[in-house]
Amino acid sequence: MHANNVNEMTSQQKIITFFLRYPEAFIRMVSEFNAFQPHEIEKHFELLDKGFLSNNYYCQWDLATIKKYKHQLDWSLFSVSCRAFADVNLIDEFLPEVVWTSPDSENTCNCLSCNPKIVWTDELFGKYENCIDFKALSFTEKIPWSEKLIDKYIDRWDWENLSF
Repeated sequence: MHANNVNEMTSQQKIITFFLRYPEAFIRMVSEFNAFQPHEIEKHFELLDKGFLSNNYYCQWDLATIKKYKHQLDWSLFSVSCRAFADVNLIDEFLPEVVWTSPDSENTCNCLSCNPKIVWTDELFGKYENCIDFKALSFTEKIPWSEKLIDKYIDRWDWENLSF
């Protein structure tokens, strides 16, 4: 079989050929979708696309690794994608870096308020109520909706996009 004869190639061979031809596509895909462990992030960090890595929901970031690379991450992507923020203590640790608000012009959720791993509690609402983007938060499903919560922030919710 000749490499030029695409019809005779298996799917795996086609994928390998594509990535050999377009290595930047391979780097982007690995950066965004590989479930890296902290030691793997450190080992390959310089080779990875930092924007796509910042948007990688599957990475297992830890405190030390985030600290080491915090100045090279895209925090507008990292704030919404980083699973490590399930440990809400990390929010305080990286408070200056965390992106709290989505751009006003977008009707999307690109900030910490939409991170699917954060479990929003009364304590979190109270602690960060002046930082939270309530319009963006209205998109998320991880809210312990209650009449009391709705009433407390009644003028701040995006009523068209509430995800009850």
